[in-house]
Amino acid sequence: MTRHTGEDKLRLPTVDESMALLEVMRKRYERPRASTNQNPKPKTKGKDGMGLLEENVPRLRQHWYERYQEILQGTREQLPLLREVNHKINLVDPAMRYKYHLAVMPYSTKGRFSQEAQQIH
Repeated sequence: MTRHTGEDKLRLPTVDESMALLEVMRKRYERPRASTNQNPKPKTKGKDGMGLLEENVPRLRQHWYERYQEILQGTREQLPLLREVNHKINLVDPAMRYKYHLAVMPYSTKGRFSQEAQQIH
């Protein structure tokens, strides 16, 4: 076991150090504020930052096309090349002995069944 001496005490930052660190973190993680324009932006904004107005439709269409271009390319004209199957799936193991439990008629109904079977023949 190690003993803690008085020198190993936890040192808390001073108020000035804390404020400086908070300022650095604020600058690092704060989003830049938009400049104030004379034209107010519409309140109907999507994730792309453009409102769903008639004038934004061409820009939105272009933005979506560029963003989802790999999906919009469609499918290939040809199938991929055939590859050799390098595995085998054994559904039934020929080396394994399976034990089946055959249905057994209860002794109490055997007599009645045999009588009915003889009447049919």
